[in-house]
Amino acid sequence: MKIFLKGWQRYLRRPFQREPDFGVTSVNCDFTELLARAKEPR
Repeated sequence: MKIFLKGWQRYLRRPFQREPDFGVTSVNCDFTELLARAKEPR
């Protein structure tokens, strides 16, 4: 997952703790948690 915010770019290799169940159409995530786990591009 790539995260772009006004010239700021980070990557999150594994955005989910586990694969969503079959047929799931939406997953709600805590955006601050995702940002905290994101890394700078290599």
